Amino acid sequence: MTRSLYDLDAGQLEALVAEAGEPPYRARQLAHWLDGRRQPDPRRMSDLPGRLRSRLADRFAGAGLTLERHQAGDGGWSHKLLFRLPGGDAVETVLLLYPRGRANRGVGIDAACGQLRTSAGRPGRVPR
Repeated sequence: MTRSLYDLDAGQLEALVAEAGEPPYRARQLAHWLDGRRQPDPRRMSDLPGRLRSRLADRFAGAGLTLERHQAGDGGWSHKLLFRLPGGDAVETVLLLYPRGRANRGVGIDAACGQLRTSAGRPGRVPR
């Protein structure tokens, strides 16, 4: 299974760049791209060597989310999005828009048990 670079901690990033024959400071550069610049695509990490960028892009998925379905309703005031993770699990999110720029959102499904958590933290049923 292809994992995301976001799954790796600092020690694992260091091991990853060492395995690629790169100096340890490359792990800090990689972490800065991921956490500081929020860039999940290794091909866009311009201060990393091209060889390392290609290796990372071939081995790892981006941020780990792929938009599978987007449903809009109520004339565009409500949106339901289904994202797929690299391992096959799904995460569903709901965005409700209100006049005057307000919005409410509910995010998350515990992939292990299929338990939906609303934005208020209350359990709910998982829509199929």
